Amino acid sequence: MIKKVGYYISLGAGNNQYPLIKAAKQKGFSVIGVDTDEMAPGFNECDIRIQESIFNYRKIYFKISMALMQESVIGGFSASFGNALLSWSFLAERFKLNGLSRTQTESLIDKVSVRDKISRNPDKENSLFRQPAYLPLVENIHKEEIDNLNYPLIIKNRWGYGKKNIFRMNDYNQIKRFLTKKNLKELQMDPVSILIEEEILGDEITVTGMVEEYKYQLIIITDKKTTDYPPFVEQEHFFPSKYLGMKEDLEKIHQSLVEILDIPFGPVVSEFKIRDGIPYLIEISPQIPGEYIARFMIPRALNYDLYAAVVDNTTGGKIPSSPMMKPKFIPEKNVRVEYFLEGVSTEEWEKRMHRADFGKILNENPHFPPRNNLDRFGVMGFVENIPKVKN
Repeated sequence: MIKKVGYYISLGAGNNQYPLIKAAKQKGFSVIGVDTDEMAPGFNECDIRIQESIFNYRKIYFKISMALMQESVIGGFSASFGNALLSWSFLAERFKLNGLSRTQTESLIDKVSVRDKISRNPDKENSLFRQPAYLPLVENIHKEEIDNLNYPLIIKNRWGYGKKNIFRMNDYNQIKRFLTKKNLKELQMDPVSILIEEEILGDEITVTGMVEEYKYQLIIITDKKTTDYPPFVEQEHFFPSKYLGMKEDLEKIHQSLVEILDIPFGPVVSEFKIRDGIPYLIEISPQIPGEYIARFMIPRALNYDLYAAVVDNTTGGKIPSSPMMKPKFIPEKNVRVEYFLEGVSTEEWEKRMHRADFGKILNENPHFPPRNNLDRFGVMGFVENIPKVKN
């Protein structure tokens, strides 16, 4: 391995950020890790360790500048979500790195801003995808406007993540009760944060890709199973997707989204519902996918290292093409991630682990029914070869 000149920043050094740190080290970069936890596992791989909240971006910038003096930062990223992405965009701007500006990131993590930009697209009538009808909560919203969305409706946080604060409303009276000051105070929901939108029924897929100088490359499509009740906690992810045949259309859809939403670089993960053969965009975010899609499903299904691709992308290198996008691609493995919402006995867990490729207890005492993705007992991953069809 040739030692490369310059430092790579990982905003976060925990379990979720460890693969990114490892990928940067394997490519020969020195790594600066930032985390509040001095025992964060990624710190073991870092050349410089900065113990600081990843949200204190000004302090981080000062500490890195003081630590490096004449040395240069060549790239970096945050393998996280939400406000961590905003912190990273500040650092990317200050160090003049490949990445989204703070303005671009603020716009992308705001679901209303995303919906509005897509709605204003002059070519939306000819688009290969749709999005749910929606309304942000404003002071002068009228009953007729809500009723016109068609029930049932979904209420969510416009800046939310991790399946937190997602609710289904079956009629206007339910919405009226939900929006009382008392209820919103109990839920700790700011009225400004509320997005109301049409519920789309259908199969759900997750699409992971990368953007390089405004050109989108699709990496993988995975199917998803969630609870059929809010907040629609994720239970299983599958590969190959039953919608693998839509890969060219999905790549075109994302290329149009890259242009509409002004995304120049970086990973992009999106969720779609397929209704009557038409993809409906549910969410899109400029981040590395969670749910073990990046860490387990992509490498096991495609022998592709998404974290290495992110390092390439954020240091000015070329993104390697996904094997899935080859014209004659034939899946060789079934890969599945399964979550357990409720606890199981030690005997049952060990029995299932004999067939699993990995397993992890996430929450020994989860709330049931789950209130968000944190209320899941455990996760396992499974891989099996697909029998080859004889000619």
